[in-house]
Amino acid sequence: CSDGSVYAIGDATLSGYAPTAQVAAQQGKYIGRTIRDASSENEEEQVTPFVYHHAGSLCCLGTGNGIAQLTGGNNKIWEAIGASTDDNNNKQAFLTGIPAFALWRSLYWTRLLSTSSRLSLSMDWLRSLSSGRD
Repeated sequence: CSDGSVYAIGDATLSGYAPTAQVAAQQGKYIGRTIRDASSENEEEQVTPFVYHHAGSLCCLGTGNGIAQLTGGNNKIWEAIGASTDDNNNKQAFLTGIPAFALWRSLYWTRLLSTSSRLSLSMDWLRSLSSGRD
């Protein structure tokens, strides 16, 4: 609608952003806050357009191996865990190997919503570590 009363997020939009969980999570927060703010007393406020902020990319390459491209934040923290920084752009840091794999697993685990999912995944990881994958 041209009056701004209909919203579309995720794969339902033609936003030009990659169809990834990172984009969907940011869009979800944006639309939730926009609907909350529209239902408050300040209905005359102008709605700001969605802006995507890339936080980096993680890739698991198998047990004990991964790649991470990290953006923003304090690069001294990334350097402390062994990340190299891009000389051309100080806002990016790169991790490979076990540190990147550990970062990928910890972020994946913390994004799970329920304790039972976390326990189930932890048990699956331990089982695959001890007896291999199916």
